[in-house]
Amino acid sequence: MAQCCGVLGSAILTTGDFEQAGAMYEWNVALRQEIGDKDGLVDALGKLGSIAFLQGGFDRATAIYEEVLALNDEIGHKWAKGLTLSELAKVALARGEYEKAATFAKRELALGDDVGDKNSVADSHLNLGKIALARGKYDQSASHAECALRLFWEVGHPSARVEAKCLLGITVLAQGQHNQAAQQLDDTLRLAREMGGQFAIALAVFGLGRVAQVRQDYVQARSLYQEALALQRGSHLRQVVAASLDALACVAAAQSQAGCAERLFGAGAKLYQLISWTHSPFERELHERGIAAARAALGDAEFEAAYAEGQCMTLEQAVEYALANE
Repeated sequence: MAQCCGVLGSAILTTGDFEQAGAMYEWNVALRQEIGDKDGLVDALGKLGSIAFLQGGFDRATAIYEEVLALNDEIGHKWAKGLTLSELAKVALARGEYEKAATFAKRELALGDDVGDKNSVADSHLNLGKIALARGKYDQSASHAECALRLFWEVGHPSARVEAKCLLGITVLAQGQHNQAAQQLDDTLRLAREMGGQFAIALAVFGLGRVAQVRQDYVQARSLYQEALALQRGSHLRQVVAASLDALACVAAAQSQAGCAERLFGAGAKLYQLISWTHSPFERELHERGIAAARAALGDAEFEAAYAEGQCMTLEQAVEYALANE
């Protein structure tokens, strides 16, 4: 019965129905606890942690992963412990707790080196690269991304290679190397399309949207951001939706669509606040530039009114509004 719950939960999770998948995993956890299956309990709790993280429930995700970490220590599963440390690093990064995130990532790196797990070592470099990017330390970010990319290539992990290549592309873009960033992200998109995963494709398309935005090709940027948002609209990934709404708001502001920009800024800010997500310095600069342009065009009163309209939108309404804007 417990195994069936896990299989059903995984199947439901692929549809994006996090609520129903979570219910199945909660049942799975209860069954695993009842029969004393600690290995199965680790897996079921890990899935619940992932669902909480993807929905922006960072407190719940952290609590679950801490419980999993304790179980891994009790069982002696070093490989599984590395995975849990990686998830804790991602949650801390999303919350802007960079020191804590780096501590988890370095623990994963040390553990991976100790057991000779190249996947774990590569993943820790990927996390450390994201942390460095969030801190504005672009040389460090590029170095970690290149290391992760090399190791993921060696172990044959294409989906992780996509993520590492995207990180490298965004990092060199933040360094002002627009052509190199475009080439890196074009290569990433080709790899993602070969894999066929929607999230990987959306990640690469969003990165190319950043390149177009920085190059002030706002028509292309809007098209790419809308494509990325459309690919992920049914996934309930609030982080992806929030970033896309904010990016489209910046583009609208640059195209003198101030009212539209502020509604999207408001909708995006609501999501960012809900999930306690933070902007990297590179993203913050683009965001603040867009806010300033829209405020200057509308004036304070209209700015606040349009912003409030956006904050009143539901997630579905905000996505529809963003995709309808031309």
